[in-house]
Amino acid sequence: MIFVTVGTQLPFDRLVKAMDRWAADHPEQKVIVQSAEGGYQPQHMHCEPYMAPERYAEVLARCSQVVAHAGTGSILSAQESGKPLLIMPRDPILGEVRSDHQHSTAEKHARRAGILIAWETENLAAQLDALMTMALDGDLGEVGGIEAQGLNNAIAEFVGQAPLRVKGAPCRRVLCACSTGGHFVEMLRMLSALEGHELIVMTSDSGDAYSVPASRHLAIREASRWSKSKGFTTFLQLMFLIPRLRADVVLSTGAAPGFLVVMMGRLTGSRVIWVDSLANVDRVSLGGRLARVFANLFLVQWPDLADGRRVQYRGRVR
Repeated sequence: MIFVTVGTQLPFDRLVKAMDRWAADHPEQKVIVQSAEGGYQPQHMHCEPYMAPERYAEVLARCSQVVAHAGTGSILSAQESGKPLLIMPRDPILGEVRSDHQHSTAEKHARRAGILIAWETENLAAQLDALMTMALDGDLGEVGGIEAQGLNNAIAEFVGQAPLRVKGAPCRRVLCACSTGGHFVEMLRMLSALEGHELIVMTSDSGDAYSVPASRHLAIREASRWSKSKGFTTFLQLMFLIPRLRADVVLSTGAAPGFLVVMMGRLTGSRVIWVDSLANVDRVSLGGRLARVFANLFLVQWPDLADGRRVQYRGRVR
């Protein structure tokens, strides 16, 4: 079974249409697509616009190959599950995404074991044929490794040295805040660095509680620079919430909700770690550039983005 996923934020009809044509020519292959709210309705694939986290995990575990947009969450999830992956990046010229970051992400992953790239729909079928062979080869590479350890060690060291805001507390309280989707997938891979501390995970989707203890999850509204009304509502929500949490450390992987938490956390006495998303290959994100003012530790996940001073590279999630 092939699992096709386009993420939760934007549809990707060009990929869905191309996969539907391929499925029509290969009726022996079962294909399930998570399509978001696109305008195209597949005729030859089972389609679910959105999947709850437990449903997504179930389909990912059952499938033999994954086809996805070049979203960080989709890439990391497929690799962690040991599934051969075919990536097709969105094109900003066609209005499929707001920037060219997916093309840059695909280029960075083009030489990694277990990953193939289809730059256009015209070469999707040939790459799918190669993907089916890859499943037999099992050439998936290593998940984890020293890069992930380096990143998590940097986080653990910083948190371990942060002062306690509540004298006599048995451990440090760490607020992990980010948007849902790829930002949250990255955050999950950092939580092992925080064992022994009290964790509060804050995301923009209540469904993310499936992946962490529900009693430790807080849902807030999503925010973005393209929706000032949403951002203002999120700001008001956090203005009352952050001071009450009294976190010793705030850790964020972005995007806009993560920046707002970082800003308010620092202004109310928390120490702050910002880890810029793996998706930001060519330059630090806008949220990151704003968060740099408030962050005590600022980490990027590509060596070329480090400046040797305030912006550091200590490894990346895998």
